[in-house]
Amino acid sequence: LAKHFEDYMPYLLKDDGTLMSKEEYKKYCEKIGTTSAWGGQAEIAALTRLLGRQIIVHSAFADDIKMGVPKDLPPLRISYHKHYYSLGAHYNSVVTQKGT
Repeated sequence: LAKHFEDYMPYLLKDDGTLMSKEEYKKYCEKIGTTSAWGGQAEIAALTRLLGRQIIVHSAFADDIKMGVPKDLPPLRISYHKHYYSLGAHYNSVVTQKGT
């Protein structure tokens, strides 16, 4: 995120819906990189770029979202849960069982 701010900054809005300043964006990146704060779609998009893998987000209430460009390696899969116990919005990894 920090190295490619021009690609991700427009998608990370403040609570009032306005764009972050460059300084606010820098602080956001520091928070995501150094604390247990959870990321969202912008961070998933950055991971597709960093890892060179497609990531598919599964949800019970929406169609799958395919992020990144398919490569030779199989996509990584995660599930999105809007309300997961008391955690609020949350992502989990998804692993295919062998033999299925």
